[in-house]
Amino acid sequence: MERQSWQYLLPLLFPLAVLLYLYQFLGSNSSSPEPMQCGENSVVYSVKPDESCWAIASERGVTVADLMKLNPHMDCEVLKVGEMICVPSVE
Repeated sequence: MERQSWQYLLPLLFPLAVLLYLYQFLGSNSSSPEPMQCGENSVVYSVKPDESCWAIASERGVTVADLMKLNPHMDCEVLKVGEMICVPSVE
């Protein structure tokens, strides 16, 4: 009896299922991330669509350099929507 072409792929499905299981349950971190904490006189800010470091800094009345001091690992070239950063609090 001739096998269907899809039946040749069956031996590959088991290793694929095992890899997916390992990734899902062993590779991912099950604990929730710690909430971001900013220093004194600053608050957590979520980046909005089409915002840049310059726009955020300008809105807060600070320089981009000041913003970078609060967020040393922030990359202004690849600022993502929803990214959480620290900004000076506005009083």
